[in-house]
Amino acid sequence: MGISNRRVNDPSLTRQRGLFSHPGTLFVAAMAILFSAYIFNVGGLQTRANASFDNFNQSAQSHNDSAVRLTMQLAPPAAGLVVLLLVYWALKTIARGIRRLGKEARLSSRDSQTQDEFCDLAAESGVSRKVATHTYRALQQYYHGDVRSLLHDRLREDLHMTEIHVYNTLSNLLHRSDRKKDLDGETGTVLTVIDLMQFVEKAPLQFLTHSAAKRVRGDQGKPEVVRTAAMGETRMVKPLHKRSGLMAAVKNISGMRKAAAVQKPVEPRDPVARPVNPPVAVAGGREVKRDITVPRD
Repeated sequence: MGISNRRVNDPSLTRQRGLFSHPGTLFVAAMAILFSAYIFNVGGLQTRANASFDNFNQSAQSHNDSAVRLTMQLAPPAAGLVVLLLVYWALKTIARGIRRLGKEARLSSRDSQTQDEFCDLAAESGVSRKVATHTYRALQQYYHGDVRSLLHDRLREDLHMTEIHVYNTLSNLLHRSDRKKDLDGETGTVLTVIDLMQFVEKAPLQFLTHSAAKRVRGDQGKPEVVRTAAMGETRMVKPLHKRSGLMAAVKNISGMRKAAAVQKPVEPRDPVARPVNPPVAVAGGREVKRDITVPRD
């Protein structure tokens, strides 16, 4: 391959060459030289620097009274602002606690649900068990670990989910259920728990298993094997009879094993004398073959 057609993966170097190729090093060296000149008072540098600092300090102290008056004027508004922030934080915390207690009081009158009960309830509305299972696990934190869900519970008003919570929950459910859909502007239509599950259920599949493909085509027959992950995510599994390369290798190996297992029948020995493998004798650097005959019995 020519140099012009070769793919170049090396990064392009932007470092400059020359005296200013390392500006940081030059800055550190200049500061070291300046500090050394100040320490040893080269050319009266230390004297002039100390005089400049003293003048600046005296100028600042001359405005001390003005700075104190300004600080005293700004202190009450600053303290009032701090108090307002603390009151706002306290009221917000109390309001959050009241809402939490209200939600717990409302849910306490319901019976607790298991995962199977929730899936059976969702199946009546046409939601698959896989989507219902992941929805049950996703909503546990909003029911405080003990799910007591009604399918018409409102996500924002009843479960106190924010828009970010709804978006993240939808995104996770789509991923775990092997579905893919653009969520831009779509979360506003998801209002209740059943809306959440139906939105995921209607989303197009991202990975189509063979059994699902057969159901889509309307084929009937023996269901094919589908691999299921630990969390319930399914992936496309290609049947063995469609893997031509793998099956050819398997057949070749099995054929070799069968051929090795089959032994040829041993022919009976002829009582008549017959020549056997003659030994080799060496004489004068040449090989001499001698026929040895087995006598008859």
